[in-house]
Formats: sequence, C-alpha cells, structure tokens
Amino acid sequence: MKRVTVLLFLAMGLLLSSCVPTSGGLPPFVNPPASTPYGGEYANEILKLPVYPRSRTLDKREFGNGNSRVRFRVEGVNVRMIYNFFTDQIEDAGWGRNRLESEGQNRTWQGVYQRGIRLVRIRVQQEGNSDVYVLEVTFLQ
Repeated sequence: MKRVTVLLFLAMGLLLSSCVPTSGGLPPFVNPPASTPYGGEYANEILKLPVYPRSRTLDKREFGNGNSRVRFRVEGVNVRMIYNFFTDQIEDAGWGRNRLESEGQNRTWQGVYQRGIRLVRIRVQQEGNSDVYVLEVTFLQ
C-alpha cells in the first residue's frame, strides 16, 4: 500500500510539473516575441511606434504603403505632450526632424522626419476640446 501511494504521488508530481508554465508563460524552446512597450500594441508597425501610454485605441488603420491613422482617447494630457512622445520615439529610432508646424490654436502638431532618403510626416491632432486624438503617419518618399 505504501508503494502504491508513493508511486501515485510521483506520477501526480510528474504530471503537474509538465503543466506548470515556464517563465513568461511560453512553452520551452520558443523565442519570446520582441518586446513592445505600453501594452504590446504599435501605433505604426513600420516605424514600431508604440501607442501612447494609458491611452485607449478607438480606431486603427494601417495602409499597404506603411501609412497609418490611429484614433485614441487619453485623459490629462495635451496635444503637444502627445506629439513630443511620438517625436522622442521616432528620433530615438534614428530619424531627424526637418520641419515642425503647429495649426489651429495648437490643436495640431506635425513634423517631417528624414532617415537616409526616406521622409515621413508625423501629425497629431486633437478632436475639438475632447480627450480624443488622431495620430497620422504618412511616408512621403
């Protein structure tokens, strides 16, 4: 009877140990995905621009040429803070700003960035007086 109990516990231990997830919840021998900050979602997949922290994505469109448009809601910030966040991200990736513009009582900020021969426009616009913002990424070359 003792042997059966011991064998039963050993079998249960082996069974349970095979069900315990490895670190990160990934099965063994699987490469972990590339880390994506702020919840794992990108505002633009080509540039690997993360979504704005603490924001809630309302609508996201990616186009075949790399352009994208993301509507999101976030409270307690202004359009310039959001633009600066995306500026920091793209400049950290090696893009240099060529031009900066502000429109409509500072409700829209946009800049053109260059890396090599490629140009991209980053535009952040606030919808009225709401806490809804739109990020548009447009490749110009």
